[in-house]
Amino acid sequence: MQPARIKRTTPFAKQCNFIMDLGFGELEQCDAFAEVGFYYGNNAIVKMTSLCQYHAIYQESLWVGGME
Repeated sequence: MQPARIKRTTPFAKQCNFIMDLGFGELEQCDAFAEVGFYYGNNAIVKMTSLCQYHAIYQESLWVGGME
């Protein structure tokens, strides 16, 4: 989902919500503290997540670049 709106705010959780697919059905969650919260979505769906500073910058660059 390419969000039409993105709003940066305080984190919603203590731990970063970024999850990486390691392959073979294994997932690993980032173990850093969350520093940023995001509301993102379009008119129909609004989601929220908490990310560490590194993954916040990574995710914002994907959204700005037009990727999901």
